[in-house]
Formats: sequence, C-alpha cells, structure tokens
Amino acid sequence: MPARCCVLYEALGAAVVGVTLAALTALTCLVPLAVAVGNGPMPAFDVPWTVGVLAAVGVAVAAPAAMTAHPLAGIRRQFARGSE
Repeated sequence: MPARCCVLYEALGAAVVGVTLAALTALTCLVPLAVAVGNGPMPAFDVPWTVGVLAAVGVAVAAPAAMTAHPLAGIRRQFARGSE
C-alpha cells in the first residue's frame, strides 16, 4: 500500500503543477484575446464546467497511476530473502 500512495501523490502533484501552468498560460493568452474581441478584460468563468474538467484531470491522472503501482505491491515479497 505505501508504494501505491507514493505513486498517487507524485501523479497528483504533477497534475496540480500541470493544471497551474495550463491556467497561467490560458490566462496569459485569453485575457488579451477577450479584450481584442470586446468581451472585457476577463474571459467568462463557468464554474460547473471548470470543476468537471479538474475532476476529470484528477481521475485521468490517478487511475493509471494506481493501476501501474499495483504490481509494485509484490516486489518486497518477490525479492525478499528468507533466513534459510
């Protein structure tokens, strides 16, 4: 179980960094575009859609990480030396 937690924490941390960088990039590009089009200085913010996308990102990152971490659970058993 600790290996799976470690992999999940690392994957979710990478997702947080990715979402943060994507948000900064989107704001950098979308604010000037919104001003140029005449929609004001800030693009429209749709809360349900944004929360849904962030939840989907979390699942898309955590599920494969948990599935690939599962084989690591038996490593200690596989390479353990007995006191023979």
